[in-house]
Amino acid sequence: MDDKQAGQFAKAIYNFALKEQEPKLTSPVDTYYRLAKRKLQLSKTRSKIGKIGGNAPRVKVTDEQINEQTKSGIGLDFKEFMRLHPHIQNDLYASRKSLLNGVDWVWLDIGLGKSEEYRNCTSLYKILSHYNEITKS
Repeated sequence: MDDKQAGQFAKAIYNFALKEQEPKLTSPVDTYYRLAKRKLQLSKTRSKIGKIGGNAPRVKVTDEQINEQTKSGIGLDFKEFMRLHPHIQNDLYASRKSLLNGVDWVWLDIGLGKSEEYRNCTSLYKILSHYNEITKS
């Protein structure tokens, strides 16, 4: 970058970090800006989490909440899946609720039947964390 582009970059970072303004930039400044923006967003997130100090309340997700979020109308629902796998414990917390996005309990049931590694796993969180690996086996 030349001096003019470096100045645009510095202004863009300043405005984003302190004023949350999105600039209109030209190449190659926009490429460097997007990279720096990701780092700034990550830094802001870590700072916010650090201020909590790990003392955020841990709220368990209930079976009913999981069933409602993953209801598809066809195949297995969450309650039926849990009935088929009584050894699995619901240890999912609200902070990890995003793991429920796109879960198909039928495919998970089939995948667990084929998976040597996860077949006897007792943690719903661990199973959902490895959903893609389990359903592709």
